Amino acid sequence: MTALETHQRHKDISKQWVKDIATFLRGTASGDETWAKKRIIAAGIAHHPNSQDYNEWIAQMTATLKGAVVWDGVDAEITPENLDATVDFLVTGNNYDAMANDIYTLRASRVEF
Repeated sequence: MTALETHQRHKDISKQWVKDIATFLRGTASGDETWAKKRIIAAGIAHHPNSQDYNEWIAQMTATLKGAVVWDGVDAEITPENLDATVDFLVTGNNYDAMANDIYTLRASRVEF
């Protein structure tokens, strides 16, 4: 998990998903309280994308993978190629969307009206 968290391609894709969801939430309308809380978080990212601590988001997103099967082999050596294959697996399975949405949901639970 630590190697994946520091892998540049994983970091870049995670950061982009956080930004993309912020843009999506900013452009949607709903009366749902959870959505409203997520939109508050997204507004800060959408309006000030360069002032965010994306490393914290990436660490939290990566932590959601704990216990998940992301490598084909249990004894797979941690190499750049294996990390790239893991990122490919996560992209193909639409896991970045799920990870980012999970963190938006967790952060939204802390927002008070």
